[in-house]
Amino acid sequence: MRRSAVILTGLIMAALMASLVSASLSHSFLPAALTGNVRTLPWALYRMEDGRSGTVALPHTFRKLAPRAKVELWMNFESRPGDSLFMKTFYSPLRVYADGDLLFERGEEGSYPAFLSDPPTELTMVPLPEKTRQLRLEYLSPTQRDRLEAQPIFIGNDLSLYSRQFRADFITFVFSLLLSFFGVFIVLLTFFLMRGLKEARSILWLGLLCLSSALWGIGECDFTLFLIPYPTLLYLMAFCGLYFLPVPLIMYVTSMVRPVIKWPLRVTLAVHAACLVSALSLQAAGKADLSAFLTQFHYLILFSFMASLVVMLMEHKRHKTRYAARFAASTLILVVFTLFEIFNYRMRFIKLLGLLFNTGLLLFLFDLGLISGRWIKEYIATAREKDRLETEMGFMSKMLDARREQYARLMESSRQTVAARHDLRHQLAVIRGYSDAGDWRGLNAFIDKIAENIKPVPSPICENFAVSAVAGHYLSAARENGVSLEVRLDVPQNAGCVNDLDLCVIVGNLLENAVEACLRAMATKTSHPAEALPKRPRFIRFLSRKQNDMLTLVIENSFDGLWQKSGDSYLSMKRRSVSGPGTNGQTPQLGVGISSVREICGKYNGLLKFDVEENIWCASVVLNLTEHYHK
Repeated sequence: MRRSAVILTGLIMAALMASLVSASLSHSFLPAALTGNVRTLPWALYRMEDGRSGTVALPHTFRKLAPRAKVELWMNFESRPGDSLFMKTFYSPLRVYADGDLLFERGEEGSYPAFLSDPPTELTMVPLPEKTRQLRLEYLSPTQRDRLEAQPIFIGNDLSLYSRQFRADFITFVFSLLLSFFGVFIVLLTFFLMRGLKEARSILWLGLLCLSSALWGIGECDFTLFLIPYPTLLYLMAFCGLYFLPVPLIMYVTSMVRPVIKWPLRVTLAVHAACLVSALSLQAAGKADLSAFLTQFHYLILFSFMASLVVMLMEHKRHKTRYAARFAASTLILVVFTLFEIFNYRMRFIKLLGLLFNTGLLLFLFDLGLISGRWIKEYIATAREKDRLETEMGFMSKMLDARREQYARLMESSRQTVAARHDLRHQLAVIRGYSDAGDWRGLNAFIDKIAENIKPVPSPICENFAVSAVAGHYLSAARENGVSLEVRLDVPQNAGCVNDLDLCVIVGNLLENAVEACLRAMATKTSHPAEALPKRPRFIRFLSRKQNDMLTLVIENSFDGLWQKSGDSYLSMKRRSVSGPGTNGQTPQLGVGISSVREICGKYNGLLKFDVEENIWCASVVLNLTEHYHK
């Protein structure tokens, strides 16, 4: 997990630095030989349907137009051999005439889906006839807006035109690819973590935020049209990705911060979801295009980001919610860059649309990556501590059960002793009768009958009553299942600095694993009779010895011979199927019990070692009874 967080953080930092460097070098990125042959037609004569006319510099926006109003442009130039014409249409049908002859047309009726009111943005590269001297462009204004945007016109050979477009869109294209990679990486990481950490699903929203922004960038990037020649698909990707952006952010904040005051986020999410569904429904019905709601969604997205920021600030101020202030700082970065992006969309002081927002998003992701990594680290540590405490509580419960059984046996023994004392007079009288009568055969038979009714008192497994009780619990289960036992425990009642609970955790875990391994070996079968496992004796050999200030425990047991290892640690096989590892869809993991034993060994400057030989498993524990290391 730490490795993944470090890798993700490093990638985001590298991407941010690479994007900033590429932004400063974008004009000199490609050799002049590739881009120097491109010529631009900067001026055009225009005539509009309402009678307006004049000269304009491209790009130019014609405003206050009726739907499907015609706007004509004329440009004079002289073509060269091998020249092509490169143009971009922006939601407007277009016809281009070269010296009076129709060269091409885009956006005509039937060339785009019926659910679109206006044709999507398209890029066109068309070879020019030789000795072309005049171009005439006939635009029809969009139906969803009262303005028409006439884009610049470029002329040159195909390679130079492709190179110019790549240079113009390089930053946006690279940003989008990086965000796509981050999104996929985070989503895959989330599914990997969710197998052992359900709360990791919160990070899934962070990945969806990256993917949503990546969809917007890829759909918005003009150069993508050369790679994915489906304008309608890119149109839907751009607007759906942009309009969906606040949803994963709000969900991420809600699931990670878990604010006490949730209603502002819920209201914001409901409003945004309603607007998104309405826009998609109108688009599907052909009533209104997604592009018609761009301004409204710009402010709605900003409002959603600001609502998240306000909620986190309130959480930090009123309820001192952990991480709220850190999340607020990250969201503030996103809000500021979103404001800059909206201003840039209106004022165009930076030509690359989306650059400011994507830069803010990368900074936002970088900060959230640090926060999420720390949160996951703390959560995993808390989960491990919880598992350890649950394990100790389980052994304490077994100790209490063993004490109850011992108490019940003592009470039964006391009852039997009272009854025996009550019967002793009668038995002595009978014995005296046999003695006085000289019936020695009858006396011996009567004494044998009394001896048969006296039950032997079980001896403790070791001096330490707690360890003896826990060990007896598991050894009884093993004995009942026909496991051969050899137990010689030398555990003193006073084990120095090692407390009884830690000893019980060690003994209980080792015996529990040994008993379960023997039972799995008994249940293991194969689907092929020819591959039947040979019958081997099932046994547990548990020995311990105290010498000087060291306590050594060694347990050997038979098992089915199947094991897996990760690094220096053996993986728990409890969750696999009896027919083989992994066949139940369960993956062997580090065992909680063994982890607890390892922690206790470290606590007492001890040692835990495992050895495997054929079908025999051996675990050795060494504890220092005089040195206690607090961690």
